[in-house]
Amino acid sequence: MLSLAGITSPASFPQSLPERTYQVLKCNFHTHTTYSNDGIYTPTQTVNLFYDAGFDVLAITDHNTNAGVSEARAASADKGMIIIPGEEVSCYWSDWTNKHVVALFTEKKIGQWQNISVETIFNDVHSQNGIGIIAHYWVTPEKWNPYLNATYIDGWEVNNPKESNIDTNWVYTSKYIYLRNQDFHSDLNSITQYCNYVLVENRTVEGVKDALLNKRVVVYENGELYGSPYALSLNLKNQGSISTTKNLPPPSAPIATPAPTSIPILLGSFYFDKTSKNQNSPIVSVS
Repeated sequence: MLSLAGITSPASFPQSLPERTYQVLKCNFHTHTTYSNDGIYTPTQTVNLFYDAGFDVLAITDHNTNAGVSEARAASADKGMIIIPGEEVSCYWSDWTNKHVVALFTEKKIGQWQNISVETIFNDVHSQNGIGIIAHYWVTPEKWNPYLNATYIDGWEVNNPKESNIDTNWVYTSKYIYLRNQDFHSDLNSITQYCNYVLVENRTVEGVKDALLNKRVVVYENGELYGSPYALSLNLKNQGSISTTKNLPPPSAPIATPAPTSIPILLGSFYFDKTSKNQNSPIVSVS
């Protein structure tokens, strides 16, 4: 049985749930392919991996390019998967520091920036009616702490509060979108370990976007669900409308593994330090 974990509070969320029924879609919004210099699976192989694991929605977000989106769309055409166009935008400064923003719902390439403000990156994303998410904040929080209240930021990637000393719980009850993305490069275990569930009115790209903007998102990781009290309650109410029959494959479920097409520069996703445990997490389990 899944356990529900949510932050208790605040009054900013609806006190009564809407009567409409939503479709629950399984999603990953940060995915790399061979169009990234550190991805090892082609867009077609990547789509097949996530489809076999029961995903309904997959964002292709290669480093500073959207070149893999067309192939992913073609590969998903007969599967009913929704492909979200995007890219992971990098900005580098003269002191060699860098920041990454996941751009979603962008059809035109944004590319790499140098020596410009973070707000300029988000302005570029928003000029395409896209959504910008701060990538893997907990890996280098010192870079992003000055931006925690920035109004132009749309959302933040969150981590497992039980496995890191960097607290991202605040995002669940903030004005921001929260996503537990895999930053998939090659780590096949991550496909079954965590994902996002979004509650959509329509099974379309625009339906997914609407769900994100209205924070109808629940994070799944290793048998637990995280999110705002509103989203967790809404998800529980709509369990009868889960889209896929393969929604929560057990960790032991085999995944057909295609042969990688190249040797990556960096293997796997970004990971936090699992030796540091936050024993004072404000997460509350509800059975």
